[in-house]
Amino acid sequence: MKRSYLIFFVAVLLLALIGVGVIVFSSRDMVAIHFTAENDQPLDIAINEPEMKASPGDTKRVIYRVKNPGTEPRNVIATLEYEPPSAEFQVRLFQTDCGKWTLINPGETVEFETVFSILPAGPFGSDQITLRHVFAKP
Repeated sequence: MKRSYLIFFVAVLLLALIGVGVIVFSSRDMVAIHFTAENDQPLDIAINEPEMKASPGDTKRVIYRVKNPGTEPRNVIATLEYEPPSAEFQVRLFQTDCGKWTLINPGETVEFETVFSILPAGPFGSDQITLRHVFAKP
């Protein structure tokens, strides 16, 4: 009887060690981050760095430069979307210009900055994340 308890205890301990190993080793991987933009108005959008890699804990910054090439002022509001949706829990935002109503005058360029860090992916995270800034009429 004691032997079966010992085997059970060793099996549980082994499974726990394997689980910890998976979490630790998968959380150290570099994460590839892709940046895209969408808009519903005639705006020119440039991204300072469309792709980057980050280790968990690294603080990164991306700047979207939005230019109004038209002859009329444009009101925009930026929102941030994540792909896959679970990546929202893997990205820690420190500062973002999303959510603000912004007026862009003709010929003017406005910078939208986002500062963030990547959290460890763990066993359910992703090593490929897309952050999409959507610029739309408010």
